[in-house]
Amino acid sequence: MTDSTGGTASGGAPSPNPNLKTGVKKSGGSSFPMIVAVLALLAGGAGFGYGYMQTFVPVEGGAAGFLGGGLKHQYFIKSRVGDRSPYNVTVNLNGHNVGTMSTDKVMEVTQYVVKDRNKIRFEAKRLPDGMFGATGAYIDIGLYSGRGTTDGGFTDGQPLVKYERTANDKGDFDDKMDWTTVNE
Repeated sequence: MTDSTGGTASGGAPSPNPNLKTGVKKSGGSSFPMIVAVLALLAGGAGFGYGYMQTFVPVEGGAAGFLGGGLKHQYFIKSRVGDRSPYNVTVNLNGHNVGTMSTDKVMEVTQYVVKDRNKIRFEAKRLPDGMFGATGAYIDIGLYSGRGTTDGGFTDGQPLVKYERTANDKGDFDDKMDWTTVNE
């Protein structure tokens, strides 16, 4: 007669029981999927860390310098408005829509800049009379080369392109300009 452990009731040595689990697992599966998963987690964490760092501590050279654009400088679009803008101005840089300007705003646009020759386009749509201030209303937009600051602005800005529309202008405008990067 045998007990529940596979031994005999008379106290003899246990006999092997094929239904008993011993806790020993045979190896034979590949560890490749686990290695790939760990590497993916590390790569994702590194990317998140760099993005987090860029948000709070910009690295000299900006995204283009880090990701392969090869530019030495950062580039910014800055708009200034006086007495509410008479225009909504959509800015395109080398075929990329970088945004619509109608208030005071600063945007980094380094990722759209290429070394040497560049194209910028300003599509100005006039707002209906009464939607902006008096005859002194204007919007002034500039493209600058400079260094980013932690507050979202920039310093040491050198103007490369200037564009302005005032309340005295009539109608819509679609203006294009060529410009060249300097000291890249």
